[in-house]
Amino acid sequence: MAARGKALRVAARAVERRLNADTTDHAGPTVPRACGQPACYAGRRAKTFESVLGALTLERAYYHCARCAAGVCPRDRALGVEGTSLSPGVLRMVGRVGAMVSFEEGHELLRELAGVEVLTKQVERAAEALGREIAEDEQRVVERPPLVSRDTLGR
Repeated sequence: MAARGKALRVAARAVERRLNADTTDHAGPTVPRACGQPACYAGRRAKTFESVLGALTLERAYYHCARCAAGVCPRDRALGVEGTSLSPGVLRMVGRVGAMVSFEEGHELLRELAGVEVLTKQVERAAEALGREIAEDEQRVVERPPLVSRDTLGR
């Protein structure tokens, strides 16, 4: 287990260095925003998230919109970590354990079997958010049967 943990830490640092060496997420002085105003480049910001290799800290381009007072990091969306501190791989693990065992047991399984540190509350929130997304997707995809009026039934 110790050797596995060390190997994962080494791999995590290598991935972190590779991601942070790539600064192509700086798309220029501004990026468009949904509010219609451009967000201005405001430097690079760090974000730490849990990956299947362990915690990674990513430096990424940060843009701020004065109109809507919101910040955006385009790389977050590209890597699937926008609005979360869990990588897509860890999120899949959380969804799986969250559907099978209690959130506390899920936390323990993730730590013990995968070496991933996800707090019990994070397991709960992420699993519930995934459940909501699945329910919303099913509502959009599943066709509802046509409504039958009383006139149609009476004929």
